[in-house]
Amino acid sequence: MNHLGKECSCVNLGHIESLELYKNTMQTFLQEAADYILEKHGFKNLSRLCIIIPTRRGALYFKKALVSSQKYKTDKPFLAPDVLAIDDFVNQVTGVKQIDQVSLLFELHDVFKEIDPNIQF
Repeated sequence: MNHLGKECSCVNLGHIESLELYKNTMQTFLQEAADYILEKHGFKNLSRLCIIIPTRRGALYFKKALVSSQKYKTDKPFLAPDVLAIDDFVNQVTGVKQIDQVSLLFELHDVFKEIDPNIQF
C-alpha cells in the first residue's frame, strides 16, 4: 500500500512496440501507454492505480488518452486512476511545499550577500 491507500504497481512502458495505426491516425506515446495500462489492469482495477507522469501537462493529456482510448472503448462509467505529476507526487509523499521561483531568487540573493557583502547585482 502507498500513501494514498492504494496498491503500488510499477508498470514498465519501455517495451511498448512501435506505434500502431488506428483509424488512419498514429497513436501518441501517451495513447499507447493508456492502452497498455487498460490492457494490463482493465477498467475495474484502474481506481487502485497511481500513475506518475513527468509534468502536469503530460498528466492532463494522459487522462485524455485514457478516456479516448480507441482500442478499449466502454459505454460504462469507470473510476480513473490517480494521475499525478512527479512534483505533486513528491509533495504529497514528503509533505513539503515547493517554493515559488521569485522567493527562491530572493533567497539566493540573501545567500550571495552573506558570502560576499560587497557583491553588486
